[in-house]
Amino acid sequence: MESLSAGNRIILGDGLAKFLGLGLNKTVWISSGYQDKTPFRIAGIFRSGNKALDDSIAYGLLSEVQLLTAQSGMVTDIAVRLKDVNLSFQKAEEWRNMGDEKVLSWQEANTSFFAIFKLQDAIRYSMTAAILTVAGFGIYNILNVIINQKKREIAILRSIGYRPNEVLMIFLLQGLILGLSGGIIGLLIGFLACIRIETLPFTNPLFSAKATTMVVSFAPAIYLQAFVQSMVATLIASWIPARSAGKLSPIEIIRGE
Repeated sequence: MESLSAGNRIILGDGLAKFLGLGLNKTVWISSGYQDKTPFRIAGIFRSGNKALDDSIAYGLLSEVQLLTAQSGMVTDIAVRLKDVNLSFQKAEEWRNMGDEKVLSWQEANTSFFAIFKLQDAIRYSMTAAILTVAGFGIYNILNVIINQKKREIAILRSIGYRPNEVLMIFLLQGLILGLSGGIIGLLIGFLACIRIETLPFTNPLFSAKATTMVVSFAPAIYLQAFVQSMVATLIASWIPARSAGKLSPIEIIRGE
């Protein structure tokens, strides 16, 4: 890579260079509409890994770019890199209050990009709710079948002095055991699936770098949240049939038999 200080030198993104069919030490003519075409020698080609940048960005000396765009002494944008990316909102607000310049955090500057992730989150939460609903109906149906098959036993328990709440707790506990065992098995299957997914090659169309593996988070909070949600769904699905079992009267059961 040559130095840009030699004059009329430019560095192109890898994708842009391929699109133009240019390589190192080739000459590209550039016009901004303010001046005649100016020849620039390609001093280097970079690859950032971000396809959007690599396909559209070129770098040159500030003085030459200002001359090319007829904006001598002017700078249109300044990009600041922070050590802690989480401070971008805070720093943008601080610098915004220091003058009239427009200051944007990287999240604000890429709102359309982050809208994709918000849509993905909405779809993921909707799918999770649908899965929990289906699982809840499964537990509800299982308990209903068990209660219908155990009506005679329920009548005996009520006859020997079991209160409705005690009968309710028997079937509620049974439902919670189903949910607990299913939740634990689900966590193990999910964990093993994540280990497998982490090894799969993945090429992101937004990035021009070579294929890497899928990025998977193993944060305990994710597993805990999934387990708690499954237990809440189990509790709701178990409560309804268990409550109906507690309301059964021994006399009504015997008459039904």
